Amino acid sequence: MSKDLLVRFQFFLAQKNEKKGTIFLHLRNIKAIFKKVKKFTKEEIDLFLASLKQEGKKNSYLNNFISTIRLWSQFQNLDKELQHYKFLPDEPTIKATMSDEEIEAFLNLPPPTTTHKAPNGNKIITRPINPKIYHRWTIFFSIMAYTGMRPGEVANLTINDIDWGRNVFVLRDTKTNEPRLVPIPPNIYTQLKDYLANLKTNHLFPSRRGVVNDVDWHYNFHSRIKRLGIKREGLSPYSLRHSFITRLLEEDVNLFKVQKIVGHRQIETTAHYTHLTTKDLQQTIQKHPLVRRSTSPQAILKALKELIQSFCLENDKRFSFVLVEKEKSLKLEVKIN
Repeated sequence: MSKDLLVRFQFFLAQKNEKKGTIFLHLRNIKAIFKKVKKFTKEEIDLFLASLKQEGKKNSYLNNFISTIRLWSQFQNLDKELQHYKFLPDEPTIKATMSDEEIEAFLNLPPPTTTHKAPNGNKIITRPINPKIYHRWTIFFSIMAYTGMRPGEVANLTINDIDWGRNVFVLRDTKTNEPRLVPIPPNIYTQLKDYLANLKTNHLFPSRRGVVNDVDWHYNFHSRIKRLGIKREGLSPYSLRHSFITRLLEEDVNLFKVQKIVGHRQIETTAHYTHLTTKDLQQTIQKHPLVRRSTSPQAILKALKELIQSFCLENDKRFSFVLVEKEKSLKLEVKIN
């Protein structure tokens, strides 16, 4: 495939108002297709997709290629059957989430180190792998974890998208094509101020290709997960978003408010996450007499501690709050100031 043809396909996609990240994916897909097929025919494409299926790829993965196939066929004015190639049905999937402790460990993980011999060969030198770039990804994933934003939305952030007066991100380039405001939590506000002090571009997360893409964030996410030793099916960068939504619903935050923050077009999409909120179910079953009697005293103390901490009294200036925990006791003292 000639470079000129790729450039014209890129221009074709831009005319269809495809986002930069999406254009990059289509260009990557079409290159991969032409490495495998001799002629862009229905039969060859069927074989190509069948080979991906045999490799264990999911329908969602294949549908990304089908989207590219349809667009390329329109661009080249090929057979109508290719232009309207049928998408595969969605497969039932579990949205994998992470616990609060796992997310904190993930974000606080120090950069990995490399070791090599000094020029004289007598000394082993240990250095962290590009701490500046590693810190950039910590900021990237922190924004996802604390705001529930999609990775593509974070990748496209610019300095102009930060409204410091209202402490919000102003998202203009979203999946639903509808702008929205996302609150900036205090800890992210502080991290951003420090991060931007040394940033030399308008884009918050630049790369050689412009901005970071899905290959970048998948690689950096999974490298951290591997180092932490977390083995759970379905974990991906989106797990940070799924975890954010699930935790809000567990805390009984209004469904419509969650929908507005995370940018779901339909309330049903947000409601779908309620099947992941096991906290209420666990608390409910604990009320059963048989379960309650079989619960260990340590577990009851832990549940009481979590209940007390949920009121966040330590941050409420109206109260003086002391909670002392020992191995077999829990002492609470609360005074109204």
